[in-house]
Amino acid sequence: MRHTVLLTLLLLALSYASIGQSVPKAKNKIGLDFTIETDTIEVPKYKMKGLGKSKTFLQMLYGSYRIINPENAKVVSGLVVQKVELLYTDYPKDGDVVLLNKKRLAALFLLMPELFDNPLIEWRLVKQTKCKSAEDAVNMFHGFVISYRPQPSGKAEVDYLRRIAKGEEAIEDSTIYKVLDRNKQWKNTLIVADVTGSMSPYMAQLFLWLNLNMQLKAHERFVFFNDDDGNSTTQEFAFDTLGIWDIETRSFDKIIEKAADAIMKGGHTENDLEALFYGLKKYPKADDIILIADHWESPCDMSLIKDLVALKKPIKVILCGATAAVNMDYLEIARATGGSFHTIENDIDMTLKDGKGKIVKILGRSYRIVKDGVVALDGTEE
Repeated sequence: MRHTVLLTLLLLALSYASIGQSVPKAKNKIGLDFTIETDTIEVPKYKMKGLGKSKTFLQMLYGSYRIINPENAKVVSGLVVQKVELLYTDYPKDGDVVLLNKKRLAALFLLMPELFDNPLIEWRLVKQTKCKSAEDAVNMFHGFVISYRPQPSGKAEVDYLRRIAKGEEAIEDSTIYKVLDRNKQWKNTLIVADVTGSMSPYMAQLFLWLNLNMQLKAHERFVFFNDDDGNSTTQEFAFDTLGIWDIETRSFDKIIEKAADAIMKGGHTENDLEALFYGLKKYPKADDIILIADHWESPCDMSLIKDLVALKKPIKVILCGATAAVNMDYLEIARATGGSFHTIENDIDMTLKDGKGKIVKILGRSYRIVKDGVVALDGTEE
């Protein structure tokens, strides 16, 4: 069940360190006001698996909202947080824990406010029901489980890509593979691909598909990007090659070697638009422009969108890693350039006819495309 949690809470506290302790009689007050959308599930008992690999936890005691291990927040510093789960127990059965859980969210907000500014994070309330006594409840975990995307080493990513290309390992995701297979009519392409962070599972799909379909001779221009300086340009006066690697070839081995070079030498900033400018200006005769993007990271250079629109080149955006809500920046790139948006299931035309708005459904959610942007709908406007 999905619902919205509105937290407007006035705390008699000065810092997260005092949260959960006896509230001091202080004159200073902290007002917290934020909104999150959550899914709620019920489980007998949450299985604490995967901790230390892609999850960490912030623990609270039964009936308390004090985080007893705040140092664990450092584990996810600089990493991509994908999901936050608040675990609590249903004891006394069907008891009112709304205020307690709001205080727990407030404690997390004071410790890690950046989580609440990220619209891509999935929030979930997890009610544990296998407790018949206070003793049962005390022995269950209470607090937050934070799932994050690990940052693999460049060498590990490259080794993984090569194993996939040789058929030594199966792909875990098929988004890019299925999109390219559905759209074999794309010809004379320019593929601009993000190779930052944990994009190796998606790059593996690209290389596997290319390896099996090189006879189509449709894909021979590639730009790989992962700029680390964040100073993107439109490449108007001179090529800025920092964090950008390109190749024009029909040799599969050379393509994968160029991508490997980019992964080993690049950084972790998404300079999507700069890479698009680079590719469009270096390969102006390309017909179908494909951007392979990471849902979990927003472009650092969206300020260049008007300059990109001026080139009048529709961008076909393949979004990787999205399972529910979609990163709105990539919808906007497709819409603003008159392009299309592609997920594992659908190809969505983002253009408007006669300037009129239209509603599209992506990964189970509805969005309204209008002349000046894309708006996520809450279900009441469909």
